[in-house]
Amino acid sequence: ESRIAAIHSEIADIKTVLSNLSVVLSVCDASSGHTQAVPLASSVGSVDVSSSSGPLIASSASLEAPAFRALGSRSLPSGLPRFSDSTTEDPEDFLDRFESLLVCNDYPEGRFSLALKTCLDRVGASWVQRNLIEPSLSWSSARSAFARHFGNPLLQEQRWQAYYDFKHHASESLRVFCDRYTKCMRDVGLSPEDPSEASVNHFVLRVPSSYRRELQQLRLANKDLNSVSSVVTCLLSLQTFGSSSLSSGPHLRSSSSNAPSSTPSSTDWRCRHCKSNSYS
Repeated sequence: ESRIAAIHSEIADIKTVLSNLSVVLSVCDASSGHTQAVPLASSVGSVDVSSSSGPLIASSASLEAPAFRALGSRSLPSGLPRFSDSTTEDPEDFLDRFESLLVCNDYPEGRFSLALKTCLDRVGASWVQRNLIEPSLSWSSARSAFARHFGNPLLQEQRWQAYYDFKHHASESLRVFCDRYTKCMRDVGLSPEDPSEASVNHFVLRVPSSYRRELQQLRLANKDLNSVSSVVTCLLSLQTFGSSSLSSGPHLRSSSSNAPSSTPSSTDWRCRHCKSNSYS
């Protein structure tokens, strides 16, 4: 009886501490779409005190409570990919697989760098500790630093060669072509959103010839087409609505005015549906 009384006392103390800390979790009620505040103390599960020996075990129902689910999984998922600096594997491909697995298992992003240590050998894990974890880098910054450090110089040279030799495949759609091109740009460290005459010219010269002339005319008429992302948006609109719609446009509007123009113009390339002149 004294053991059971002591256990009840410990439970009461834990609930008191949690109450005093006023730890509240915002839990989204999926059925109603509203947010409700749930005290952490209310999520403390029932405890089996029928035995005078053994550890205290919270009920499984408490572990399924929304408050605990909101915290995300704290245990590493199985099947994390391994990375070795001795191979020619692209660190970006490794990071994509690594990140996707953690996100799908609801693992907290704040612990991604810690999880990364488990995917490397002792030397690599030590580098991650010194350069990513101890400086408390965000995951975005940590990922970029990892890719730079473990990137293969030969692989980077191959990426640049692939960028210079980029071609449209006869069997692929225009959207797939644009997606491939923007990924190729990012692989070499170029941003499709940055204004760059050289990048835009490089892209336009690789656009299928059936669209190239009209696209070049639109560029001459509209100074907003100064980045690859804006040109891609224009190109996809050109494919969807046709050249007549770009000039007469029930679907497009001029980038120089927020109001629809009653006078057709060759610069009416901005899509009214997405209200944007950029592509990512």
